[in-house]
Amino acid sequence: MLKWVISIYLLVLVTGCFQKKYDYRYFIRVKNNTKDTLRILMGADKLTTVAHPIYRLLIEPNDSITEYDNILYSFKVNEGLKPVKYHLSTDWNFMDTVLVYRNDTLKCEWVAPAYDGELDDHNFFNYNSWKTWLIKDDEGIIMFTIYPEDLKLNN
Repeated sequence: MLKWVISIYLLVLVTGCFQKKYDYRYFIRVKNNTKDTLRILMGADKLTTVAHPIYRLLIEPNDSITEYDNILYSFKVNEGLKPVKYHLSTDWNFMDTVLVYRNDTLKCEWVAPAYDGELDDHNFFNYNSWKTWLIKDDEGIIMFTIYPEDLKLNN
C-alpha cells in the first residue's frame, strides 16, 4: 500500500513540475471598420484558401469577431515577448494568406511572411498594424482592424 501512495505522490509531483506557466493570455480580435459586410478567408496559400480556408469569417459592418464567437482562439505568452509577433510567427506560422471579399468580389489580399513594417503600412502580416492592450492583469487583446482604404482591389 505504501508503494502505491509513494508512486501516486511522485506521479503528481513530476507531472506538476512539467506544466508550463504563462504570464498572459491574449484574445484575437478582427474588426471590420467599414460600412460593408466582409467575408474573410484565411489559409495556407491563395488557391487552397479559396477552396478550403482554415478560418472563414463573416463580419458585419463596424463589428468584430473574437474568440468569444467560437471562431478565433486565444493564446498564451510570457512577459517580455511581443504578443503579435509571437502569434503571427509562432501560432499562425502555417497560415500565409488572408483574402477579404465584399459582395463576392476580392477586395484585399495579404500574403505572409510576417514582418516588422512601418506604422502606415497597413497589412495583416505587419506586426505594427495590430493593436494590443491588457483587459485584466493577465489577459489582453490583440486586434487587427480592416479599414475602407484596404478594400482597393477590383474597384
